[in-house]
Amino acid sequence: MWNINRKKEALLPQKELLKIFRYYKGELYWKIKPSTAAWIGKKAGQLNNKNRFQVNYKGYIYYIHRIIWTMHEGAWPVLEIDHINGDGTDNRIENLREVNRTVQNKNAALRKDSTTRIVGVHWNMQSSKWRAQICFKSKQRHLGLYEDFFEACCARKSAERKYGFHINHGRKALNTP
Repeated sequence: MWNINRKKEALLPQKELLKIFRYYKGELYWKIKPSTAAWIGKKAGQLNNKNRFQVNYKGYIYYIHRIIWTMHEGAWPVLEIDHINGDGTDNRIENLREVNRTVQNKNAALRKDSTTRIVGVHWNMQSSKWRAQICFKSKQRHLGLYEDFFEACCARKSAERKYGFHINHGRKALNTP
């Protein structure tokens, strides 16, 4: 288990990361023996409660996707790292991109508590119709009330295209704890 008093990651340079880790198909392997619990060639890191792989090195906690990004791009990400396919355990470099929070939110998975299984569409009891809505630039936008569920879904999907949402937005969450 991780130490509660853990330190924020120290931004190790790419050169040092390349001496410590070997990258292969989205996973990191130790090139050094950093502790008694790890050895050269062993897969580095473990899954945390947020469904992300992390590694402890010299008392610092690092997300593996951020290390992989730095190893490939040469510098630590300034923004957030998005897992394009929505699988937080898939750390292949082709599945990672550096984006701001707004862009990352446009690639969000469907919430577990969704009753319609379509983001932004729900039954409005007052009007007895399907309501479509979308959040864009931190503002909730009403897209209309519809007799037909399919029409409400079409309105929502049309708004997603209009506002530049990722094609994966609203997909079923992958590998959720």
